[in-house]
Amino acid sequence: MRFVTIIGLLIVALIGGATSTSAVNDVWEKSQPFTENVTREDGTTSLAQFVGEKGEFGMELSAGDVELVNATPTMKAHEIVTVDWNTWSASVGTDVDKVVGLSQETGEKVTLLMDDNLDGSSRMVLPEQGLWKLFIYINGEKAGDIVVNATE
Repeated sequence: MRFVTIIGLLIVALIGGATSTSAVNDVWEKSQPFTENVTREDGTTSLAQFVGEKGEFGMELSAGDVELVNATPTMKAHEIVTVDWNTWSASVGTDVDKVVGLSQETGEKVTLLMDDNLDGSSRMVLPEQGLWKLFIYINGEKAGDIVVNATE
């Protein structure tokens, strides 16, 4: 009986370990930019470049503190950055309310979203440089992810 219990605990430990590191070992594809029309606060409409999931949600590039460098969304590590979010699908909701970051290098997982302003902007800090997978939550539900590079 003791042998069965030990085997059972080993299996649980192995399964638990696999799930906690599997996201780090997943393929980390660069988030591809796309273009969408957006209506600005002054009522004008313009084209803007985003990364995210086209037709669902996006983080605006060249707005706030996010830019495209070598085809990769890039922001500063260790600094408060402002991110502008847009959502286009009623199926995912209208409010980015949580962003969880996973460091490819260290496996560290942290909640990044510092606040959410009514105008669709939010502030967050990436604690280390390197590639980060940002898991985006809209109205409490995971909507998808974006891979970004954090630089010094």
